[in-house]
Amino acid sequence: GSKIVLYGAGKVGQDYYLHIKRYGENTLVGWVDKSYEKYQASGLPVQPVKLLETAEYDYVILGIKNEEIAAEIRDELEAMGVERERILWNRTKRIWEQDLKSPGI
Repeated sequence: GSKIVLYGAGKVGQDYYLHIKRYGENTLVGWVDKSYEKYQASGLPVQPVKLLETAEYDYVILGIKNEEIAAEIRDELEAMGVERERILWNRTKRIWEQDLKSPGI
């Protein structure tokens, strides 16, 4: 039942997005990525990272596969004022192997 912002719109982030949308256990208040314009051009509802400055959320989930990149992002988010305890990341595998543009998503 938490309000979350998903950070990352690559393969892992897209899988997380599908999971969150399908199972609705938490409320997705935003999906952000540094390259948001590229993903918007593909029809995905990805916003700029600055959304974190105004959004009300409990956690930021990093949909990032690479541990080093996740650590860099965590540091950047902390520099923006996001509390470390609110930034969640786990080593993961992709959940879905399907297209985000499938009907019903």
